[in-house]
Amino acid sequence: IEKPKGSPGDPGFSLINVMELQDDKLSYLAIQVCNERTVRDLCHAARLDWNRTYCEQPTRDLCNLFDVAKKEHSYLARFHNNWATGELVKQYLWNRRKHMK
Repeated sequence: IEKPKGSPGDPGFSLINVMELQDDKLSYLAIQVCNERTVRDLCHAARLDWNRTYCEQPTRDLCNLFDVAKKEHSYLARFHNNWATGELVKQYLWNRRKHMK
């Protein structure tokens, strides 16, 4: 699935909808937060620096995270250039910075 225009926070953009999981919220939540290896856990395992934005993270660390995420959640392999996983990581980093201030 190609990345659509827009990103979370933009009017009319809904990540669950563009990931085509609007009718399967449990799968979306499993990918996002409910499974053994959540996006948060993957970010910690990859040692991402939450003080930095997504674009400032080392490419190697993001690539490793994407590989593990696809192994843990095979549904994520559908998304060209890992864009859905990237959006989830961006949300996590943004929320983490927001709540740590």
